[in-house]
Amino acid sequence: MMKRNKIITSLMAALLISSMLTACGGQSEQTTDVPEEDVPAASEVQETEEETEIEEPETETLEEEPEAAEEETTEETEPEVTEEETEVSSEETTDDVVDESGSTDFSDYKSAYLSKVTEYNDNGTADNFALIEINGVETPILAAANSEGPLEEEGNAHIFIAPDGNLSELLSVSQGYDGNHIYISDAENTVLWTSGMSGTEIFMVYTINGSELEITDELYAVYDIENETYTYRLGETEISLAEYQDKFAEIITSKGPYTGVDVDGLNKVNISNTDGFLNYEPLSTDKYLSFDEIKAQLEK
Repeated sequence: MMKRNKIITSLMAALLISSMLTACGGQSEQTTDVPEEDVPAASEVQETEEETEIEEPETETLEEEPEAAEEETTEETEPEVTEEETEVSSEETTDDVVDESGSTDFSDYKSAYLSKVTEYNDNGTADNFALIEINGVETPILAAANSEGPLEEEGNAHIFIAPDGNLSELLSVSQGYDGNHIYISDAENTVLWTSGMSGTEIFMVYTINGSELEITDELYAVYDIENETYTYRLGETEISLAEYQDKFAEIITSKGPYTGVDVDGLNKVNISNTDGFLNYEPLSTDKYLSFDEIKAQLEK
């Protein structure tokens, strides 16, 4: 009996110990079972460390980029001058130079005129040329006209002067349109530009000063179509017919004869006014020079 009780007691003790061990094991597993979201996995920790290491080079790259930009800017603002550009610059320092305004400087008036007549001959602007001497002006005037007389906006009759080789266009008109004519006085330093339409007559009187024209007088005979009457002006001042005729004789007629730069020839005329009517008295007509003829004369 006692032996049986000892066996039962041993079995009960063994069961108790087994229960206790099971309970301890369960508690140990429950204590160490932490939710995954609270403790990052080892792979995630490794990725975080790698990202931290990658971010450092990006910061260094951003700091270096402005230096590269500055180098590019410096290269753009300091272009290299090629040998070809240097050669062009040296060629532009010759005696005959065309500046940005279009005026041209030459060593003398003959070189300037030769350049202009060659240009006009090549582009068809003019085919007739002449050198006209003016009393009181050292350099002769170059006249150029288109024999076909096209009514061009740029004109079909032109006069130039080039004192000391500085070429300048004095006057350009479309001769035959609205009474436009250029007349050069044979007597003194006077250039006359006439124009007008519908009965109105306009006379602009100039003198040559260096390479420019300076206006000295303006005469107007203005026709009123509705009333069929004239009013006369000297500049902005209204004057009578008698005063107009006296002034016309003083500033225009007395300085004749004139050489007209016309498309059909160099027409020499006397110009007068009688009772308000304009009179042109033809005297002679001189022929222009061709391009080859004016070229040969200027190359002497």
